[in-house]
Amino acid sequence: MNHRTSSTLSLLYGMLVILCVSMVSFSCERQEKRPAQGNATTTVEKFCAAYFNLQYEEALKYCTPESQKWISFAASNISEEDLAVMRNREGGTSIEVTEIDAHDTDTIGQATVKAGNYLSIEKIDDKAYIADEGIFHFDLVKRDGKWKVRMAGLPRNEMRNRD
Repeated sequence: MNHRTSSTLSLLYGMLVILCVSMVSFSCERQEKRPAQGNATTTVEKFCAAYFNLQYEEALKYCTPESQKWISFAASNISEEDLAVMRNREGGTSIEVTEIDAHDTDTIGQATVKAGNYLSIEKIDDKAYIADEGIFHFDLVKRDGKWKVRMAGLPRNEMRNRD
């Protein structure tokens, strides 16, 4: 092998090493900046599963203390008739977090959830019914390193009000 071929191979080998190191470095950097969606997503899923199944004490574990008044309000408006509607439905409530914006470096975020087969009460005096599907938006805040749902009111089905 002549000197020129050896230099070319050494140069190619060096470039390959630099390329590999760069790729590893870039992938690690991207990993560090990736959203902490698992934690926020899990919080939203657990909150919604509890809330939409009328397990309000369980829902309190996943929301901010100032949200308690809304959970209490929702619980105080559930009647025996409403509970009968829930008991007589077929299947359970489905929860799917369709969009989430909550990153490690953030202290606030938002989540969009699709709920199905849940108890819907549109107005306090209205009769409850099992809704097939609804889209809900939730605000999130990070407190003591943990994501929590922050309620500024009762969840509203965004599908219901589209004209």
